[in-house]
Amino acid sequence: MKGPKFEVNANGCHIWVRAKNNRGYGVEWYEGKLHLSHRVSWHKKYGTWPRAGMVTDHICEVKACVNVEHLRELTNSENIQRAYPFRDEEHARKRAINNAAHARYRARLKARIGGENNAVVQDR
Repeated sequence: MKGPKFEVNANGCHIWVRAKNNRGYGVEWYEGKLHLSHRVSWHKKYGTWPRAGMVTDHICEVKACVNVEHLRELTNSENIQRAYPFRDEEHARKRAINNAAHARYRARLKARIGGENNAVVQDR
């Protein structure tokens, strides 16, 4: 396939214009395997894949960006925390709904077993 692999936008992102996966990340064949395009960009610049236990994070938050200057290595935990900040309103609302549902579940469980035990009881 001829033609550019990416287009540069106003923010300096190199937007992948070829094949993408169902999550919006660019994909390409590299060294006989299908890889995420931003990880291939990382490998081409640094000569190695991201270290074990690390993920390649988009600082620009654009999944299709393959600009190495917009990438960094983070642990998966750090990446998730950055993507979903703990104290934002939406997260707090979801946490409250989850906590209420969990409290109802524990109340039903407590009533079933007739005590304060928090252990899960299997149905017989």
